[in-house]
Amino acid sequence: MAVDIKEMAEKVVTKIKADPNLLKSFDDDPVKTVEKVVGVDLPDDKIQPIVTQVKTTLKTTLKTTLKEGNIADVAKDLTSKVTGLFGKKDN
Repeated sequence: MAVDIKEMAEKVVTKIKADPNLLKSFDDDPVKTVEKVVGVDLPDDKIQPIVTQVKTTLKTTLKTTLKEGNIADVAKDLTSKVTGLFGKKDN
Protein backbone atom coordinates (compact mmCIF):
# COMPACT_ATOMS: atom_id res chain seq x y z
CA MET A 1 0.00 0.00 0.00
CA ALA A 2 1.60 3.24 -1.14
CA VAL A 3 1.03 6.11 1.27
CA ASP A 4 1.09 9.70 0.03
CA ILE A 5 2.56 11.35 3.13
CA LYS A 6 2.09 14.91 1.93
CA GLU A 7 -1.53 14.36 0.91
CA MET A 8 -2.46 12.67 4.19
CA ALA A 9 -0.61 15.28 6.24
CA GLU A 10 -2.44 18.11 4.43
CA LYS A 11 -5.79 16.43 5.14
CA VAL A 12 -4.92 16.12 8.84
CA VAL A 13 -3.63 19.70 9.09
CA THR A 14 -6.78 21.07 7.44
CA LYS A 15 -9.01 19.25 9.91
CA ILE A 16 -6.86 20.17 12.91
CA LYS A 17 -6.82 23.84 11.95
CA ALA A 18 -10.62 23.78 11.76
CA ASP A 19 -11.12 22.07 15.14
CA PRO A 20 -9.21 23.14 18.30
CA ASN A 21 -10.38 19.95 20.05
CA LEU A 22 -8.69 17.91 17.35
CA LEU A 23 -5.55 19.98 17.87
CA LYS A 24 -5.59 19.05 21.55
CA SER A 25 -6.16 15.42 20.63
CA PHE A 26 -3.18 15.57 18.26
CA ASP A 27 -1.03 17.07 20.99
CA ASP A 28 -2.08 14.30 23.40
CA ASP A 29 -1.77 11.36 20.98
CA PRO A 30 -0.63 12.25 17.46
CA VAL A 31 -0.69 8.70 16.09
CA LYS A 32 -4.28 7.97 17.12
CA THR A 33 -5.42 11.38 15.92
CA VAL A 34 -3.85 10.94 12.49
CA GLU A 35 -5.35 7.47 12.16
CA LYS A 36 -8.76 8.83 13.19
CA VAL A 37 -8.63 11.66 10.64
CA VAL A 38 -7.43 9.53 7.73
CA GLY A 39 -9.73 6.67 8.72
CA VAL A 40 -7.05 4.01 8.43
CA ASP A 41 -5.00 2.10 11.00
CA LEU A 42 -1.53 2.37 9.48
CA PRO A 43 1.66 0.56 10.50
CA ASP A 44 4.13 2.60 12.57
CA ASP A 45 6.61 2.93 9.70
CA LYS A 46 3.87 4.58 7.60
CA ILE A 47 2.25 6.76 10.28
CA GLN A 48 5.38 8.35 11.79
CA PRO A 49 6.36 10.31 8.65
CA ILE A 50 2.80 11.66 8.46
CA VAL A 51 2.87 12.70 12.14
CA THR A 52 6.23 14.40 11.58
CA GLN A 53 4.92 16.26 8.52
CA VAL A 54 1.79 17.38 10.40
CA LYS A 55 3.87 18.69 13.32
CA THR A 56 6.18 20.56 10.95
CA THR A 57 3.27 22.08 9.04
CA LEU A 58 1.40 23.09 12.20
CA LYS A 59 4.53 24.62 13.67
CA THR A 60 4.98 26.67 10.52
CA THR A 61 1.35 27.66 9.98
CA LEU A 62 0.47 28.38 13.59
CA LYS A 63 3.93 29.84 14.32
CA THR A 64 4.23 28.02 17.61
CA THR A 65 5.26 24.67 18.98
CA LEU A 66 3.09 21.83 20.21
CA LYS A 67 5.08 21.35 23.38
CA GLU A 68 3.24 20.20 26.49
CA GLY A 69 1.75 23.11 28.35
CA ASN A 70 1.63 25.26 25.22
CA ILE A 71 -1.60 23.87 23.78
CA ALA A 72 -3.62 26.76 25.25
CA ASP A 73 -1.46 29.25 23.34
CA VAL A 74 -1.94 27.27 20.13
CA ALA A 75 -5.72 27.12 20.62
CA LYS A 76 -5.83 30.84 21.45
CA ASP A 77 -3.82 31.66 18.32
CA LEU A 78 -6.07 29.47 16.20
CA THR A 79 -9.23 30.96 17.71
CA SER A 80 -8.03 34.52 17.14
CA LYS A 81 -7.25 33.74 13.50
CA VAL A 82 -10.68 32.20 12.92
CA THR A 83 -12.42 35.08 14.73
CA GLY A 84 -10.47 37.54 12.61
CA LEU A 85 -11.92 35.99 9.48
CA PHE A 86 -15.46 36.85 10.53
CA GLY A 87 -14.83 40.14 12.29
CA LYS A 88 -15.61 41.05 15.86
CA LYS A 89 -19.07 40.52 17.22
CA ASP A 90 -20.69 43.44 19.05
CA ASN A 91 -22.32 42.64 22.40
